[in-house]
This record gives sequence, structure tokens and C-alpha cells, in this order.
Amino acid sequence: MDHQRIPLISNELFQNVMKQSIYTHWNIRSVNVDISAQSSGKAPMTFIMGARCVDGVVLVADTKVMLSDYSEFDYQKKLFNGIGHVIYGSSGSTSMYELFRGHIEDYVDTHPGDMTYRNAVIKLSRIAFKTYKRYNFNPDYYYDLLVALQPPDRNSTLTFISGRGAPQTIDGCCAIGIGQRYATVFLKKIYHKNMRMDEAAELGYFIIKYIENFKLHMTVGVNDGYPQIWFVPDDERNEAGEKIDYEITPDKIETRDRFHTIQNSAIRRLKNHEKHVRKLFG
Repeated sequence: MDHQRIPLISNELFQNVMKQSIYTHWNIRSVNVDISAQSSGKAPMTFIMGARCVDGVVLVADTKVMLSDYSEFDYQKKLFNGIGHVIYGSSGSTSMYELFRGHIEDYVDTHPGDMTYRNAVIKLSRIAFKTYKRYNFNPDYYYDLLVALQPPDRNSTLTFISGRGAPQTIDGCCAIGIGQRYATVFLKKIYHKNMRMDEAAELGYFIIKYIENFKLHMTVGVNDGYPQIWFVPDDERNEAGEKIDYEITPDKIETRDRFHTIQNSAIRRLKNHEKHVRKLFG
């Protein structure tokens, strides 16, 4: 596949939304993409976007994590695939997410082969519920998850799991974490089910840099790095005929060109948006 030829989001559509976002991002209302805020009454830190696309499912995450009392921070991965063909990411405090990951890794180690794509949503939901219950459902310890599954015999799926362990299949686009409130205007106006994974990845990349560059929230960003992008195709296979999922990163030769196409387009749109803002009252 010639990744350079994949059409990304039209410039005309993006410009229309850029102009609209200047006036509306302070008044975003909860819609179908705002599940986490409805579940907890409080949006946890981070930004992770998941999208069901025409050719598969894509997850895009920022990498900024807050340490101790928010006075220190680091940049780490937030998407993981410790279970075959199951990729997940979580919003919430760093300590709670590490605790949740620890529970998953412990379960996989002590129950080898027990968690698969067939039961992963149920198992992860139970672990999420037990972890949150341990802290008496205190909103300060709330977190939620996005899970992408790649079954061998059907299309990939996207599932939201609340901190209370309630799963919901997403047949569209969903964002979790505090960054969701700033992303809604773009997701509502730009996302559509006929998007390709590359287009959705560009949109997620743009949103993360938009939040960071405009300093909309201190807990979302990538600094000099780049967002995590994970593709879970419906029917992309290796030479052995097995389905594959993979990160889109500049560190791998096979995805480098594809990554830079997504990155360059997203950054170019952000720069154009910033110019428009400066000229608005110039």
C-alpha cells in the first residue's frame, strides 16, 4: 500500500471547524463522545481517542503523566497490548492506572491463556470495578478505559469501560479524559464512519497538539515527543495469514513514512489555525 496516497481530511472542512472552535470550545456540551464525564461527574486527566473507521479501529493517546501533587510530570506510554490482539488505554491518575495495569499483568501471569479477545472486555470490566471499589468509589480515584479488540473472524471493535466496570460498545468515536471537553467540537464536526484510520489518527494528533499548544489543560501533552497511535485493522495480515495490529511510530521503518504523513498534516493544520486566531482581532 502506498501510504502517501491515502487522502486525509479536506482542508475546507478543517478550516470551517477551526473558525467555529474559536467560539465554541468554552461551551462544549456532553454528547455521545463524552462518556467518562457522565459516568463519574469528574473528567480524569489525560486524553485518549478511539475511533471506529471504515478499515479498522484506531487509538490515539497523549503521553503526559502527572506525578505526586501535580507539581511534577513525565511522558510515558498510555496504550498497551499485554493481551494478544487486545489494546487498551486508561484515563485517570497515574497511580490508579499503574495499579490497574498491575492487576491485569498479575492476572495474565497467574492465569496463562485465560484472558483472550473473546472474554477480555468482561475480564477487564471486572478488574476495573474491583479496583475502583477498593477505594470506595471515591471520584478522586476514578478512571475509565478504551479497549480495541481484533477478533480473527470479524471486524475489530472498540469498547468503553467505565470505572464502575460497565462496558459499552462504541460504533463511532469516543474520547476519555480531561482532554475530551476540548476535543468534542472537532469530533462532532469532523469525525464520520467512512474515515480511514490514517484520517482519524491525524485528527487525534491535531487535538492533542491543539490542547497542548493553547495550554488548555496542563495534564495533556507530548512535549517534544509525539502521541501514541495504534492501528487495529479489520483485515490486515502478515505473511502467515494472521491478522496484525501495530503502533504507527517514526521508530519503525515500516511505519515511518505513514507516521510522518499523519504528523506533518496535523502540524500544518495547527499552524494555520494559530495564524487565524492571531489575525482574528488584528
